[in-house]
Amino acid sequence: MHLNGLKDCYECTATELQAAPICSHCGYKPGDKDKPVVGKLDYIEEQLSKLVSSWTAAILSAVDDPMLDDDKALLSKPKKKIIDELISTKQLPKTITPDFVSAVNELLSGLDSVEVDPERLEREMVSWGPVTPSDFKKKMGALIESYLVGHDEEKTRLVVKTKYTEDSGEV
Repeated sequence: MHLNGLKDCYECTATELQAAPICSHCGYKPGDKDKPVVGKLDYIEEQLSKLVSSWTAAILSAVDDPMLDDDKALLSKPKKKIIDELISTKQLPKTITPDFVSAVNELLSGLDSVEVDPERLEREMVSWGPVTPSDFKKKMGALIESYLVGHDEEKTRLVVKTKYTEDSGEV
């Protein structure tokens, strides 16, 4: 692209250019039609800044969409914090971490909420009677699987709502 046409020469010295206007090593002439490297680099830097600004605006617009408020509530606390910070600062973080990318991707992928009825959960667990830890894990795994039928496990969040979660406003 713009960097391809740039020339650099590490052999030419200021003394050589004072003696002859053409570099004897690479053939560069200060009067060539090409802009100097500094001008091209400034242009490229400006274009990169515009690109970053454009990406920032696009990401902000996507994650700050009110239609995603329910999905934001389904994020883990660390990922929700990342998204909230992005929205409040209106800037990408100085360092784009895998956690940042994961939080944005997870939010934009479309999450699915499956409400777990705590009373049903309690009845089910009480019906098991005394069980070994191994059996408890198996039965709990089977119960979780029953909630996931017809849902994409990667995009599904199980939400246990009680009077405590409703009072705090948290999910």
